[in-house]
Amino acid sequence: MYLHSIATANPKYQYSQKDCLQIVRDAPWRDQLRTRSLRLLENVLGGDSGIEYRQFSIPEITPIFTKNAQELN
Repeated sequence: MYLHSIATANPKYQYSQKDCLQIVRDAPWRDQLRTRSLRLLENVLGGDSGIEYRQFSIPEITPIFTKNAQELN
């Protein structure tokens, strides 16, 4: 077996870490999160992880936070 090529593909829509953090801060469901979960989200999205953008296959990401696992799949 031989490797013939390597390629990457990214979804069309992207949001910066800062944008994602702001979406979490503005979300109406934010109050439903435990303090620990909210702190974790703030650390992941607001920390210096080296990740500049998050990519999604849908143009608007706020609706995904209201969907259950079955709907997301």
